[in-house]
Amino acid sequence: MFVLLPVAGCSPPQRDIVGVRVGEDGEPVLMLRSCDGSDFERVEIFVGPDSMAHLTPPEGTHGRVDIRMFHPPTDWRSTGDSLPPLAAGERAWVDLRSSDIAYSVLHFTADDLARMAPGEVWAGEELHSPAGFEAYVRDAC
Repeated sequence: MFVLLPVAGCSPPQRDIVGVRVGEDGEPVLMLRSCDGSDFERVEIFVGPDSMAHLTPPEGTHGRVDIRMFHPPTDWRSTGDSLPPLAAGERAWVDLRSSDIAYSVLHFTADDLARMAPGEVWAGEELHSPAGFEAYVRDAC
């Protein structure tokens, strides 16, 4: 006789935060925040249905880090595709992971970015002022 028990999966805790703002040159800037001081392990960026890049920061990268989406820092290892610009109506998403397996996912479109005023941050599926984003990070952490 066999007894089948339901198996429940679990996801890692969502303790990291990622937001996006538009840089002075018009390029999206990813705003990475680690809630518990864990090192960022990787950032995966998807643009449209076919393009994906994996970014690996230098060991010890944590806290508050802003990186240009299409031109990450030269000391970050990049594998995968060379990302195309985000076209009108196209969706992008970012998956941020830390060494303690905490994660955050951010979805946005070119239209979301076009609606943003200077300094505004898209995070948690809504727009924030710079101070509002920092409050969002404090509340989420």
